[in-house]
Amino acid sequence: MQTNFMKPQEQGVNYIILLVVITMGVAFGNLLSNWVTAKVTNYLVEQSFKAASLNLAEQVRSQQAENQVVVQRNHDIVAQQQDKRAVDATGIRLFKLCSDWRKAESELHSYTARTEAAKHCSIYERYVNTGESVP
Repeated sequence: MQTNFMKPQEQGVNYIILLVVITMGVAFGNLLSNWVTAKVTNYLVEQSFKAASLNLAEQVRSQQAENQVVVQRNHDIVAQQQDKRAVDATGIRLFKLCSDWRKAESELHSYTARTEAAKHCSIYERYVNTGESVP
């Protein structure tokens, strides 16, 4: 009488098939796990980039607004300085010279009057804009 215990070849084939099935299951599980991990990581990286992009855009807008305030303040300061220089003693003197040479140019129509008017008016404009004066 032979029992199942005595038939090693049939049992061996079942173990080999079981080994192959388990190995394929583990390999498929690992591949599936790697694919899921890659998808989750990709999603998290995209979310991180979106958040960083929004944060950077907000910082740029904020910096632009601050820069605009500084530019406007500087423009106002320069305009005040120009207004002050236009009405101080030197500004008034240079304006009078410019005005006199323009009047002479319109009356005389000469080369000298035209060049002197251009010279004195540019000196006045330079003084008002920069504060530099030619004595």
